[in-house]
Parts: sequence; structure tokens; C-alpha cells
Amino acid sequence: MNKYTDSYGSIIHEFDYPQDDVYVPKAIPSETFNVKSKRGSFTTKYIRVNMAMDIETTTVDVNGEKYSVPYIITTGLHKPHTNEFFIYHTRNWKDTQDLYDELSRVYGVGDKYWDKSKKQYVHYGEYKRARRVLICFVHNLSYEFSFCRKELDFDDGDFSFFSKDSRKAMKATLSDGIDFRDSSALTNSSLEQLSKMFTTHKKVKDLDYKKIRNTKTPLLNEERRYINDDVIILNEFEDVYFDRFCVEGYQPPMTNTARLLLQVRLKMQEKNYDPSEIHKMQPPARDIDKEQKYLFRGGFVHANINYLDEVVEVLMRDITSSYPASMLMKYVPMSAFQPIALTKTEWLRGEEPEDFKWLIANKCVKMTVAYYGLRTITAHSYESYSKLMAYKPLEGDVTQGLDNGRIQKCEMLQTMHTELDYEIYNMLYDWDAMEIIDIKYAERGMLPDFLLESVCGDYMTKNRLKVAGLSGTTDYTLAKVNVNTYFGMCCKSIYTNTVKYKYDSAMWYSEEQDCFNMKRELDSRFLNYEWGVWITSQSRAKLVRMICAIEKAGGQVIYYDTDSIKYIPSGDGKTEELFEAENQRIADERKNFPLLQDPAFGGKSGKGLGEWDSEHNDCTGKPDKVRFKTLGAKRYLYYCKDGSWEYSKAIGWYKPEVGWHLCVAGLPKVAVKFLPKNAFEFFSEHGFKFEGADTGKLRPEYRDEEYSVTVTDDYGNSEVLTAKSGVSLVETDFDITSDKLYNVIMQKLEFRKWRRGF
Repeated sequence: MNKYTDSYGSIIHEFDYPQDDVYVPKAIPSETFNVKSKRGSFTTKYIRVNMAMDIETTTVDVNGEKYSVPYIITTGLHKPHTNEFFIYHTRNWKDTQDLYDELSRVYGVGDKYWDKSKKQYVHYGEYKRARRVLICFVHNLSYEFSFCRKELDFDDGDFSFFSKDSRKAMKATLSDGIDFRDSSALTNSSLEQLSKMFTTHKKVKDLDYKKIRNTKTPLLNEERRYINDDVIILNEFEDVYFDRFCVEGYQPPMTNTARLLLQVRLKMQEKNYDPSEIHKMQPPARDIDKEQKYLFRGGFVHANINYLDEVVEVLMRDITSSYPASMLMKYVPMSAFQPIALTKTEWLRGEEPEDFKWLIANKCVKMTVAYYGLRTITAHSYESYSKLMAYKPLEGDVTQGLDNGRIQKCEMLQTMHTELDYEIYNMLYDWDAMEIIDIKYAERGMLPDFLLESVCGDYMTKNRLKVAGLSGTTDYTLAKVNVNTYFGMCCKSIYTNTVKYKYDSAMWYSEEQDCFNMKRELDSRFLNYEWGVWITSQSRAKLVRMICAIEKAGGQVIYYDTDSIKYIPSGDGKTEELFEAENQRIADERKNFPLLQDPAFGGKSGKGLGEWDSEHNDCTGKPDKVRFKTLGAKRYLYYCKDGSWEYSKAIGWYKPEVGWHLCVAGLPKVAVKFLPKNAFEFFSEHGFKFEGADTGKLRPEYRDEEYSVTVTDDYGNSEVLTAKSGVSLVETDFDITSDKLYNVIMQKLEFRKWRRGF
């Protein structure tokens, strides 16, 4: 055993199992977190000892194939709110299972209770009234589970495993009652970020993973401490988890969204809001799949087709808390949708019947509609090809009417959208005729008070703590994460397929949900899925209104992404006057909402809730131009010159690093360091490439069959290591070839040719 005090003043007891005698932190039998079943006949007792597990693997190359094998498994235990941590190192899965069985015996984990007369844990017997569970956090459980799924003794019950996607394990329960949970799903962050947000211990350095190691490799004290820190951080985080995320009587949440849902549910109960009122608004289970596919749209992300592959100077603006602003200041459907018969269902452009126009202006509307002879009237294409129910391009159109996946022109398309999407269509498209295939309406209203007050409370907490210089605290972190999670909570998908785990074959499989199970899931909810649909619609409409206003004022919008715009301003300053006027209008609009009168919602120079803010300013505080180039959605590059200032919602105004800023979907941000000096020429229609060895871009290669590899470490120790299953993270190049960009550039040329002819 090794004992030391780390740089944070914590006492670390380190054991090599099974060589060392093992000591564990004591747990008081009554110190449990209890959750009763709905009928109250069964209780799950989560014991309050913090546990975490992490594995370290080494990767070797065999004939060009990468094979990863574990060489050390680390388990950490910690009595809550103390500064002592117990760390156990095992070198194979058998010893790890033996260790966990021993912990199960000591803590009475499984179907056991404390017998006072015998002074030991005993099984309940045939009539199981309770189960004791020990939660063990694993950061990115899907990785560790790939190795241990055939090695450890997992329970084969229906609720022993949970995953949203195949191979993405979020919960896996051992037969001895130890419950692996994925801590990354609770924080949506790396372990380094988690430590910065929630724990005293910080992850500041990691192992050199290029070094080859096996179970015989002697580990330096420094290396051991890096390994220990990974589980110590998770041990410490479990205090935050139980103290801040869990509520007695409710199942401990497994995801960040579930954590916030629990908080809002309690607020709803506090306000005595009847959840049956929301159940009445939910769409029927048979409609939900269609709405998720065709009605729901996320942010509007695209580039001006006229400016692809061109270097321009732009100003950059974004909306302060766009989705929270839509939730707090805009209407959503607040009744069940019901069908309505229109006087007519087909008409030419400009001949819309009065009852349709009244409906669009006064109600929440969802409709299935067909447009004929559709064409863009700007350089911006709105409708996504993936959201179409039917589509017919113009005969002979070599681009199929597409602009990087969005519709420019067509003979016919059929889709679903809201009245706000219809407003956007009117701003960006013209058409010959339209046909209403199905139309329903609901009453407009604000979100319920319990939800509005929850959003407002976290928004005010975040801003007040930031102003007070407390942005490094757990309270600030949680408030900020909550503000950014409320929207996702509202539009949480209904899963039409359930991912399950087959214990005997140790494989994931997908099982289609029937309408009964989908309805049961809907009935268990207390938030309306369609609120999320309208929140995104409101935010998109706000973005598109500003795009059109900028171009009407003489500017040119080059790129936009959900809540931000990159644009060439007009030479006469009208575009900047436009933003000032819009921000004043939004500030005046906030005055209509009593909940938004706290100073935390206001701001100067466009920092108030829902207002447009400048991303880069010069030393005088005025918006500053940057040189910018885009190759399409989620692909842009710009250069930040000396003397520019950037605004971050986290830290306020700061002077950014002079140089290149690169945003390409799927490419790690570190890639910007490997741009050549002629970056704008490198980032072009001819394609570009980054080496995986430079950027660290990784892809998983799963192995479901047993494999053995000979691992020779840097000390000359050679060993054959075997894994029954596993995964290797393989460095992979990021390559955008000219072929991939060819269609986009051709669409640009065809668009210009078509617009001239049109």
C-alpha cells in the first residue's frame, strides 16, 4: 500500500489488488438514498459511498491494424464530503471482478439488508422488498464497456442496461449490485471540463499515450497520480451529483436533460400545476414519428451561395441567449391541435383565402402543404431536402434544384411546417400555387409559469454570479448549463426504436416501439413536445427577418448559424442603425413581461436577453470587420487582426488571439494550429486535408471477437495480452476533396446563370 498527500491536501490510499491488504471507507447502513417503486412495495437503496472506475489501454499496430488492450484498471472509493480517497489498481478483469465481489460483500450491495442481531448484511430471500445499489461513475462508459462487457459478471435483467444508441452505454449493472453510470452523459463535457466546473481536483495533465505499456510495465509515481486523478475527480463529482442533482424518492437522473427535468417537475408540483393539462396538448402517438421527421427543424445554418469560396470582410453578430429568449418572450401552442375545414385548399400565389390568412395570423398552425413552381427570390435557400415528404425537381436541372442540401427551385415539393415556417417561405421564396393537404390549429399562449420561472431563475443566477466575479463556482456552472439545456428538454425526442442489450451474446440491438409504448412514454411526460417545435420556429423566424432586413438596408448576409449572422454592412451605416433599432425594440418588448424586469435581463450595447450583440469590436467599442471565407454550412474560416476585441458570454470582452479561427463540422478545433500561412488559399474549392496525427481526430474501430496481441513495452518487457472484445481509437485524416465540393461550387455557378435568366 502507498499513502500520500496530493497537491490539493487530500490523503490518497493506493492499493495494488490482490497483492495488498485492502481497506475501504466505512459506510453507515442507514446512509442511503431511497427510491420506492410506484406501488411502494419495492425500495431501491443507493448507498452513499462514492465509486468510480477507469481503464488505461495501450494500442499496438499489427500489420497495419490497431489493437487496443487494457493494462491497468483503476477503481476509486470515497466517503462523501471527506478528503480521503481509496484507490485500487488491478491488472486483469478477474482480479477486478474479485475486488467488486468483495466490495459487494462489505457494503451489502445487491438484494441485502442489515441484520442488527447478526451485525451483517443478509439476503432478503425469495420475497425481495429492496435492493442495495452502489453507483460507480465511469466517464465515457461506452469505451470501458467495450472491453468489460464479456469480462465482468453483468446482471441479465430487463433494466440492467440503458443506451440511446447502439454501443453508447449509459448504464450497465453488475450482478453483485454495482451500477456503472456514464458521468459524461450528466455533464456533456470532457473529464477536464467536468473538473473545472464541479470539483476541487483538476485534470491538468494526462499520460503519454504514445508510450507502449503492458501489465508488467513499472509505472512512475507521476504516471500513477495522473491515473488516480481520473477517478478522484469522479469520486468528488459524485458528491455534487447526490447533493445537487438527486431528490429523495425519485430515480437518480442518468442524463443532463433528465437532471433538469427533475428540477422542473418539482417546480411544477410547487406551483400545483396539473400535468393532465399538458397531457391533453400532446400529439397522438401515431403522429409523433411524422412530426419528428418533418415538422421539427433545428437552427437555420447556411451560406450565401453567391459568396462561396470568396474572401470578404464581414461584421459578426449573434443573439444573446436566442432559445431562452424565445421561450420567455414568444408564444407556443397551449391547447390540443384540432383540424379545421378551409373554404378552399388550393390557390394561386397571392390568392390565399381570408380564413387561411386569419388562421396564420392568429393561431398556432401545423400543416402538410405542397408548393408548385417554387423558386428562391434571394441568395438564401431555406427548405432542407431531408425534410421533404415528396419532391420533383425541374426537368433538366443539373443541380436537382439544390443549394448544398437546401431547395432553390423545383416543380413540386411537399412538406410539413408551422405558420412561422410559412412566414419564412414568404420572405425567401416565390411559387405558382400551393395546396393544403392537412391543416390543424391550436391556441397561442406563453409557456406555463413553472417553466418560465425556472428559466428566469437560472438566467438571473448565472448573470448575477458572473457580474460578482463568481463564474468559477458550481452554482454558476449549473445555472449556465441549465439555461442552455431548457430548450433541449422541451424538444426531447420520442424514441420510435428502443436500443436493448442482449446479455447472452453481449450485443446491442434495436427494437421498434409500438404505438402503445410510445403513448405510454408520452403520457409520462409533463412537457409538450411541440413546444420545442415552436421555440425553434420562433428563433429561425427572428434570424430570417434580420437577414432580409440587412439586405433591404443595402448589406449582404454571407453566413448564418442558428443565432448568428456574418454580413457585409452597407456603406451608409444603415445596417448598423438597423441593429440599434432592433435592440431597442427588443428592450421595449421585454418591458411587457413582469418576470423579465430584473437587471440581469437587460444590458447595454446589445447584451440584453434576445438582443443582437457584436462578436468582434475595435478598441473604441464599435463592431470590427474580420476577413472571412465560407465553403458552405459549418465550413468557414476567418482572420482576427490585431486590435480586435471579442465578446464571450462566459467572460465578457477580451482580446482574442491574433490569427486564424476555423470552424469545420467534424474537425477538432486544434486543427487551426496546422493551417499554412496562405490559409485562405488552402481552404478552397479545390479541397483541403488535415493529418489525423496533427489534429488528433479519432474514429472507433470495434472488435466483437476475442483477440490477442504481443505487447513489448519501452523497458523490453514482453507480454501477450488478450481481450474478449474491445475498441481502438484510430487517428484518421480529415479530407475534404475537390469532388466533395464540386457539386456545391457547380450549384453556385448554375444559380448565378439561372438568376440572370430569371
